[in-house]
Amino acid sequence: MKCRLNGELSGGRKADLLAVWTLHPASYSKTANALAGDLLSCYMCAGKEVIFLKTNVKTNTKKLVVAALMTALCVVIGLVCKRFLTFGAIRITLENLPILLAGILLGPVYGATVGIAADLISAPLSGFGVNPIITLGAASIGMVAGMFSQYIIKRKGFLQTLLASLSAHAVGSMIIKSLGLWTYGYAWQMLLMRVPLYLLIGTAEAYLIFVILKNKHILSLASQKGEKR
Repeated sequence: MKCRLNGELSGGRKADLLAVWTLHPASYSKTANALAGDLLSCYMCAGKEVIFLKTNVKTNTKKLVVAALMTALCVVIGLVCKRFLTFGAIRITLENLPILLAGILLGPVYGATVGIAADLISAPLSGFGVNPIITLGAASIGMVAGMFSQYIIKRKGFLQTLLASLSAHAVGSMIIKSLGLWTYGYAWQMLLMRVPLYLLIGTAEAYLIFVILKNKHILSLASQKGEKR
């Protein structure tokens, strides 16, 4: 339905016009651009001059649900691995997989948010205090994965996913989290062992994410047509 704007509504009474704005860049109307900018389509309410634009509320709600699910998975995996697979500064874990997946699917902001939320929840549950440096490391894993996969290399092949995973771990796990663990008194010799460990873990996580992304329903979250990158 084409919007009748710029004086065409009921004798040109623009004061009675209520617009609900939302970016919807699938296609843009020049007429709408002249008045409001980047508006797509509208619906006329009976007897009222009200324009309701199509929104991406459903998409945002879906992303929030997926982010919450990724946070819960990260917490559960982390708790299990902290209890049974932690050896000093070394932990064999796939707890960062949901953070990476959130970043790759939903973007760097969601990825970082999942990392922060998961660390703030899991640390007290594990009996540890929150270390801001480690929390920053968790956030950077999701952020780097999201930035790499959505703005640097947008394809979702295995090589691209591997590069996103290893880049995220290089920044978050090997550097920032290691610095956080160093504040607890761990020797650098032990912390250096985290480098080959997370090269292996990052590769395994990348393969699992690559397999997950073969599901078209899951991959569709990363390519919503109504969302502006």
